[in-house]
Amino acid sequence: MVPRQLYGHHGQWNNLRWAGGSGGFQGESVVAKLKKWGGYALIAFVAFYLLTQPESAAGVIQSGLDGLMGGAEAMSRFVNALLP
Repeated sequence: MVPRQLYGHHGQWNNLRWAGGSGGFQGESVVAKLKKWGGYALIAFVAFYLLTQPESAAGVIQSGLDGLMGGAEAMSRFVNALLP
């Protein structure tokens, strides 16, 4: 892979990792960095949603739990149908 010169930095990209220069990723891959910050953003969004619209958030949670209960009941009926 041919190293690229990045604007304003003296490091280079090496196999999706920033190698050298100031403000680098320090060994963490770009994909891992994006996943980590995406997770932080998701947690911040959920916290914001819970704090600003608690009734709607409770409705979403209740719908999710109802879906899980429906799935568990369907699995129970399926297993009972298999048994003589």
